[in-house]
Amino acid sequence: MADEGEKNTTVNSFPSISKPSTTSSSTPISLGDDKSPNQTNAADSMILHLTTGHTSATWTHFTRKRVGEEVKAECNYCNKQLVGGPRAGTSHLTEHTKKCVKKKCLDIRQTRLFGTQAKGGGSNDTLSLAPYEFHQDHGRRDLAEMVILHEYPLSMVEHYGFRKYSKTLQPGFKVPCRNTTKKDILKRYETEKKSISALLRESNGRIALTTDMWTSSNKKRIHGCHDTLY
Repeated sequence: MADEGEKNTTVNSFPSISKPSTTSSSTPISLGDDKSPNQTNAADSMILHLTTGHTSATWTHFTRKRVGEEVKAECNYCNKQLVGGPRAGTSHLTEHTKKCVKKKCLDIRQTRLFGTQAKGGGSNDTLSLAPYEFHQDHGRRDLAEMVILHEYPLSMVEHYGFRKYSKTLQPGFKVPCRNTTKKDILKRYETEKKSISALLRESNGRIALTTDMWTSSNKKRIHGCHDTLY
């Protein structure tokens, strides 16, 4: 009987359950694919929100982030990181925005409508919008060329009607004064002079130069030169 009691005691006995320790562990427990709060907020902790001091419209194309001990401005299009500290300014960010190859032109005011006419008078004409970028220096160059070709007076660029007309065509174009236009004309003269000199140096033939004088439409004498290559 004693042996049967011992067997019953052995079969019916259960392992003792230990009480949970009152000392909590600081190590997070990972369950399956769940991420810890530290890992979830790791990416968000790098992003720095804009303050009231960031009033430039350039910041709409960048995101401020903290990389190590430095503050960077990350491009929203190509993810390139530039200096974004409080003393860095926004000039370099504006230049990057203009040159970013992955930036798409989303403003219709910055696009131009191009048309393609079908061959043979067909009806398959197409219209498309393409990015348009305005250059102030190109406008000044063409203005100087117009004055040279048509012998306009330099004072024309200061006329009210001409400035109003230019503002209507391109509001971003700043019409230069007569002195600036004169400098652009002389600059164009030096450029053409160097181009002709290089062309004459490369020529293997002979050149005959003929000079003459005549009076232009504005009653000024002009000394001209005519060359013959043979």
